[in-house]
Amino acid sequence: MPDFSGSQRRSDQWVTEGTPKDVLTALTKAGQSLGGRVESHDEDGLVLASGSRFGLRMLGMFTPARMIPLSLRISIASDPIHNVRITLDAVSDEG
Repeated sequence: MPDFSGSQRRSDQWVTEGTPKDVLTALTKAGQSLGGRVESHDEDGLVLASGSRFGLRMLGMFTPARMIPLSLRISIASDPIHNVRITLDAVSDEG
């Protein structure tokens, strides 16, 4: 059965240098500076929520990109070579 809800899902991975704690702190600050709210946080990652469900319901297809509700699950894992692997799963959150 096709999904006609309009929800979207995207994933990406990349590797960066640093300690997991420093990378997680930097990602948290970057997300919050763009208007994100931390929904949950642990040593393996965090979940950021951004946008406005109310704004999407009121404006529909005219909703500005910054107001589209998203849930971002950011997971981090250390590599043996002192790198940090970051996995981002973005899901639209229409509510």
